[in-house]
Amino acid sequence: MTRNTISLMFVLLLVSGVVWAQVTTGTISGTVSDETGGVLPGVEVIVTNIDTGVERAVVTGDEGRYNAPSLSLGAYEVSAGLAGFQTGVRSGITLNVGAEAVIDIRLSIGSISERVVVEGEAPLVESTSSTITNLVDDKKIRDLPLNGRSFTQLAALQAGVAVPRHFENVQPGNEGDKLSIGGTRITQTAFLMDGTDIRNHFGTTPGSVAGVLLGVDTVREFSVVTTGASAEYGIFTGGVINAVSRSGTNELHGSIFEFHRNSALDARNFFDRDPNNPLERSKPPHFIRNQFGFTVGGPIVEDRTFIFGSYEGLRDRLTITRTARVPTENGRNGNFPNGTFNFLTRSFTTQIPVSPDALPFFEAYPLPNDQIFPDDETGFFVFGDAVPTNEDFFMVKIDHNFTDNHSFFVRYTMDDSEKNPFLYSGIGPTG
Repeated sequence: MTRNTISLMFVLLLVSGVVWAQVTTGTISGTVSDETGGVLPGVEVIVTNIDTGVERAVVTGDEGRYNAPSLSLGAYEVSAGLAGFQTGVRSGITLNVGAEAVIDIRLSIGSISERVVVEGEAPLVESTSSTITNLVDDKKIRDLPLNGRSFTQLAALQAGVAVPRHFENVQPGNEGDKLSIGGTRITQTAFLMDGTDIRNHFGTTPGSVAGVLLGVDTVREFSVVTTGASAEYGIFTGGVINAVSRSGTNELHGSIFEFHRNSALDARNFFDRDPNNPLERSKPPHFIRNQFGFTVGGPIVEDRTFIFGSYEGLRDRLTITRTARVPTENGRNGNFPNGTFNFLTRSFTTQIPVSPDALPFFEAYPLPNDQIFPDDETGFFVFGDAVPTNEDFFMVKIDHNFTDNHSFFVRYTMDDSEKNPFLYSGIGPTG
């Protein structure tokens, strides 16, 4: 590999990072002026991430404006200093995914060593874009209950988002949450994680064969773009679910969790029956689900390199009541009614010879344990179909800051799941 090839690959990597950063980061911009409202060029503005200690330094232009793009998400402080003026500081700024916060600073005459601190959030009205976006922050993600712990369920709480009840391609690996945003088709909805498309090969959902999208504890926040998505989101014509994964900070933090659910308080489905006594309909079938795991994050090198990792396991044991039509004893023996009295057998049935080669197939089916049809050839066999589901999710992310203006992150995600294939095969009981 030549040096030029290596250089080209490095440039492409940097370009790709810039493209991703447009939808996974935020921007802080504004104007610096004096007490009379006159703009101040040449002012050094320092934007500091409170969580990681990383600083970004920019200088105001001729019109007193500054711009700090591609900032990682989190809490920020902005300070502006110029000789002959007191240092102005704006704190309490929270930068969310895709946000373009406008922070204007007014400097007063005085010593640059004096600091005037103004606390307050960035304006809630987005004045730099016409895109309509709803934010689901980390507090909502952690506090709101989620059946199955799929964070995409929270997108359905936003205006303009609907969950279709009927859709095609209900196949293994395509059972996750399907969302229609702004009346568009479900295949036109984008699911992005750190700017990367995470939909499955059906192009409808990022869910696994378990029907969930694990890793809610690895998501810092996500936005739902419902109207006016800009060209930076690429080929999608519908809405956009734009999520950003969590990163480590200067503080070591972690969690351990376990969620348990069973059928103790479940109501019986109308068709549920006791497999050992199908005529009884007194209790729901067996069901138990456990979701467990941990998260841990912290610094590798303070103010420079950070790591965050998580594991989540799902163990689901669901029993579904199923009914199969199977041959009766008469059906196995070839006794079929024909409406004509047979003087030899003294019955209204006809004996049809059964090939010995067919007997193993008949024996593979159990005898009916429920309703027998009038022809006495077939009947219903009611049974409980146990559907075990196992899933393991793992994620690790490393962030590194080369300089105040150059950063890099790498994330590895693994999601391994398996589910009983007989749930989809339509195959009846085999004995």
